[in-house]
Amino acid sequence: MTYFIDPSNTIKEYKYCENSFLPHSVIIPLNINSNKDYKSFVKVGDEVKEGEIIGYTTYRDDTMNIHASIPGKVTDIIPCDFSNGTQGYGIKISIGGKFSYLGKKITPKNINDFTKDKVISTLRKHSVINTFNLRNIESLGNQFEKKSDAKNLVVRLFDEDNYRITDSLNSKFYFPKILEASKLLQKVFNFEGVLFAIDQKCQNKEEIKSSESDFIKVVEMNIKKYPNGTQREILSAYNRNYRKNSKLSISGKDIFIDSTTLLDVYSSILLDTPVINKNVYFSGNCLNATSFLNVRVGTTIRDMVTQLGGFVKNPQMIIVNGIISGFSVHNLDVPISKSVKSVSFVSKANKNDENIYSCVNCGNCRFICPKKISPDIIYKHISNFKKVPEFAAKVSLACSDCGLCNTVCPSRLPLCQTIHAYKEKTLSQE
Repeated sequence: MTYFIDPSNTIKEYKYCENSFLPHSVIIPLNINSNKDYKSFVKVGDEVKEGEIIGYTTYRDDTMNIHASIPGKVTDIIPCDFSNGTQGYGIKISIGGKFSYLGKKITPKNINDFTKDKVISTLRKHSVINTFNLRNIESLGNQFEKKSDAKNLVVRLFDEDNYRITDSLNSKFYFPKILEASKLLQKVFNFEGVLFAIDQKCQNKEEIKSSESDFIKVVEMNIKKYPNGTQREILSAYNRNYRKNSKLSISGKDIFIDSTTLLDVYSSILLDTPVINKNVYFSGNCLNATSFLNVRVGTTIRDMVTQLGGFVKNPQMIIVNGIISGFSVHNLDVPISKSVKSVSFVSKANKNDENIYSCVNCGNCRFICPKKISPDIIYKHISNFKKVPEFAAKVSLACSDCGLCNTVCPSRLPLCQTIHAYKEKTLSQE
């Protein structure tokens, strides 16, 4: 374990999530993964409604709908950069016309009105994704179908990257909705139980713990330690400290989900609305102040900077989804997608040397790796176009994408990214 910042004080400063201004235009990501299938159902000049299906794309092996986040006219279909470092196309919509959901009072439906098939079809229709692991995003409906043997629902109510506090803030402000969505999923999929993994210092700990019952349990974790919110760490904390006194038997076969995804489940299932808004945490020493805002999908980072009052310092880096485990993007016209939880703006004074140097064989990456992988060996073989040794290839599949190897490498080698790409290639071949 490595100690990082304690986000508790920052989280305490926030009292609510504010709504961002409606943008004049949005760029809806069409193919977030450039090598995947995608299609636009609209053309330039078409009028679209808020929430209307305007295309489809694929996450892993599942086709997912793309929705218009604002009403208006399609003005262009343009190439653009995305928040995960890839490039593709986006549908540009200029705002205009009536809203289908904004300003409308929607009464939540009764959880007893749903069946398993209806929940899965609704999750697919509204394109809910599971953001528990941002490097391995999946369609939630598809995940429920594939993991039919899952016995429990495990919910992380904090962020595995302490520099990204979105899940923690969602849990603080919207726990009643998260609880209701959890009960819905527990009922329709007949889970034996729901396990909430929480920060041991979270402000609403008593509220969360008061929800405990025969099938709802809470595991407290020290989130100053990293990695802390991966599947492995949650399982370890539960089995070490809680398993003896609990009837729940948690395993890697269960469904692991986060508070952000459960908010989308609540809106999708109980309110019957597509995912067209996301709560995003904006931070960094280039801003006057940090902000936690509800943002329309497709709003560009540039538009958000304008709303936040502009920069007090010129940013040298824009990091999406956490300084430890996130992605660096290189322009302000990147749109906010459904997988964006945070955006950080880092000035030159806080920017590290980005040059890559030769491996010095220090062994730091092997020492710190919680999975006991040898990141340097895998990187050396791949960068030199050599076959990875069989022992290293097998162990690489255990990588949890925590990124600790990157943080301790004095040569700044892209170890975590290389292992992730190699692991994805290996899994696709299998």
